[in-house]
Amino acid sequence: MPYFNKSRCLDYKDAFVALCGIWNTFSSAANEAFVPSKLQEVLALSGVQEMDKTDPEVDELVKVLVDTLKAGALAEVLEKTYDLQSRLPSLRRVLHVIQIMEQGCAAAALSKSKFEAVFDTGSSPRKYDYSLTVGSVEVGNFDCKKAGSPKIDVASQLRKNMKVNKSILLELERYKMECPLLLSIHGLSATIFKIAKYEDIWVGAKACEPIILPENPEEFEYFLSDHLQRLTNLLDHYDKYSRDTLRAVNKYNFSRRAAEEEDQVDKTSQNILETLEWEHVVLHTPTKPAKPADPIGEVEDSLG
Repeated sequence: MPYFNKSRCLDYKDAFVALCGIWNTFSSAANEAFVPSKLQEVLALSGVQEMDKTDPEVDELVKVLVDTLKAGALAEVLEKTYDLQSRLPSLRRVLHVIQIMEQGCAAAALSKSKFEAVFDTGSSPRKYDYSLTVGSVEVGNFDCKKAGSPKIDVASQLRKNMKVNKSILLELERYKMECPLLLSIHGLSATIFKIAKYEDIWVGAKACEPIILPENPEEFEYFLSDHLQRLTNLLDHYDKYSRDTLRAVNKYNFSRRAAEEEDQVDKTSQNILETLEWEHVVLHTPTKPAKPADPIGEVEDSLG
């Protein structure tokens, strides 16, 4: 491009996703590169049936809350929810795996460092909004865009998340684990997608229908009837995934300790990377630099 034009950047971002070995099924151009039968296989692979299951207890909760909503105010629905959860422990969802902060992705930095060892490039970590961790192990991440953000920004965010989560997935392979379901959040809506291995590439595809939170009291009934069950299933998915991952990490660490005990190789020797397997290449864009301070503006502010 002779000059920067955000509206024309998506094709370039799609190209970088493809160069990273990821088939982005949200891109029509990427889908056209494969025969329709392959696309159907990928969509079937990525679809998560457990997200559409109906939990009888949650279904009963929804009916009670909808009846309460029709008979009274929204505040009474919240009171009824807390009352039911206090009497029915199985309806409580408590998660300890979601760490919320803006930070650099260690897996993305590692991917950059592997690239740097061959091509002498930078390896600063890629920043994001939400980190999914099990203990100290990164298992996924996602970003949020505020409501009203341009569509191009939301689409670009999804592509960035796919690349970062491929880096995480490469690190999770040592534990024989995949990434959990991932979110691309835009305002009060979330696209739920999955990164998975397909033949000799990776794919990023929709795992289920989106979750939409209500914007006003009138929409609350629709949320209860159509989306609360899916949200509950998502929390259950994260809970099960975290337990499975914790077991896998503990098993790996134990096996590694046993192997190191038998290892007689000189630990002081350094293995210099001379080649880079293409499947481990993830082309992350640079992290935006911090905005420099404006000393003149600070002086003007202090003077009033």
